[in-house]
Amino acid sequence: MVSFDDNSTAILNPVSRNLVSTIFPPPTSTSVHQIKYCMKRERIFILLSSSSLCIYKIDKSTAVLENMLYFNQFKVINILFNSLGF
Repeated sequence: MVSFDDNSTAILNPVSRNLVSTIFPPPTSTSVHQIKYCMKRERIFILLSSSSLCIYKIDKSTAVLENMLYFNQFKVINILFNSLGF
């Protein structure tokens, strides 16, 4: 995975280094703090500096934002992070 200054992210195949998918900047456009991929759920989780969490599905060349959890939902985020090993 490669993050850019505009908060977009490129997902690359680790073997071929080909572009798998592009994640455009999150709706709130704050800085990306951390990016994780969950193989079990086949999702990308992007933690923003605002403590919001974006969940993306990658099934095409452009990732789809499935859900966005905000700071006031932080209890849910903590449970999710613990289950993913953050």
